[in-house]
Amino acid sequence: MQVGIVGLPRSGKSTLFRALSSGTDGGIATVKVPDGRIAALSDMFRPKKTTYPSILFRDIDIALEDDGSFSTNTVQAMREADAVAVVVRNFKNDAVAHPKVTVDPLRDLKEIEDMLFLTDLLQIERRLDRLEREHKKDAEYKVLSRIGAGLEEGRAIYRQKMAENEKKSVSGFRFLSAKPLLVVLNKDENDGIPDDAVTAYCIECGYETITFFGRIEEEIGMLPPEEQKDFLDDIGLAGSATSRFVRSCYSMLDLISFFTVGEDEVRAWNIRRGSSAAEAAARIHTDIAKGFIRAETVLFEQFVEAGSFKVLKERGLLRLESKEYTVQDGEIMHFRFNL
Repeated sequence: MQVGIVGLPRSGKSTLFRALSSGTDGGIATVKVPDGRIAALSDMFRPKKTTYPSILFRDIDIALEDDGSFSTNTVQAMREADAVAVVVRNFKNDAVAHPKVTVDPLRDLKEIEDMLFLTDLLQIERRLDRLEREHKKDAEYKVLSRIGAGLEEGRAIYRQKMAENEKKSVSGFRFLSAKPLLVVLNKDENDGIPDDAVTAYCIECGYETITFFGRIEEEIGMLPPEEQKDFLDDIGLAGSATSRFVRSCYSMLDLISFFTVGEDEVRAWNIRRGSSAAEAAARIHTDIAKGFIRAETVLFEQFVEAGSFKVLKERGLLRLESKEYTVQDGEIMHFRFNL
């Protein structure tokens, strides 16, 4: 799964990326998704290997065409992402002047929104023009006309209601505003610029928000993991905003984790919320899904309370589920299969 990070110049976009990547250059970084449950299971099993789920983050530079839409390179980079994180500046710093002089996070967010909407709208208009010339005012024409009208009214495609068959019919266009969006408010820990207006707007639009202290987070990201907690304690922060950002992206992508455990490896596997046990099995290996018999499963909390599979079986808490079973976040699973 991939999240594209965008922002206007001097918003702190690249600062966020450097905090995520511990200073790695190249614009692409694979980051582990923090999850205390994995650490707890690893402490219990003492495996040879512990594997966390991860997200690929891409630092995307914004370049525009003369009409104000995104350039071909920007569009291509954003289309590869499954979700978008928009960094908006909400701090004052005379040494890093805002390109528009004043600091206004709502104005900056709407500017990026306009770019997203315009890029999608131009693509829709080109397609509608072709369908009209070919005299094909069919189902595709109708759905494109409707979502185009929604864009003109300021509604992202992601927030517009469409039937599943309609979503499928337009999925090939890979519209940018069809991706879930997270707004990152980049603030200074010593600067209390009000963010009520941009927060209210995000609530109205259904965008999730997270506060990020860019300068501090970049310093934290450069420290060895064992020193990060001490640093946070020293400055009075309960936890890293970067970790919260990664978890927010995981949730925004509509992902959950299930676990497989043993002496060789404790591992978290990511799947879409609502996935079946058969789909979870296929996430490990297609052969397991093909030969699926039953899934032995228990919630993480129940396992920790019991302390072992032996106690779980004695208490009758280890469940056997069919391939149609909907997997819940935090389940420990073992698959019975036969080929």
